Amino acid sequence: VIEKMQSYNEMIAIGISHAGVPEVAEKMAARLNAIWPDIKIEVTNTTPIVSTHTGIGALAILYHAR
Repeated sequence: VIEKMQSYNEMIAIGISHAGVPEVAEKMAARLNAIWPDIKIEVTNTTPIVSTHTGIGALAILYHAR
């Protein structure tokens, strides 16, 4: 995913959604911030519907790029 993200000319926003793994989500945010230091990466809990279907441990990287 990170390689695909780096292929864009401009990264506008990044977010991370997780299901019960805040430590993993924060580590991923730090990794992404090393590449895009000017972007404030939002880390949030995922919705109950997503958590029900994925279970604890799911992690999603959401981004807006051009």
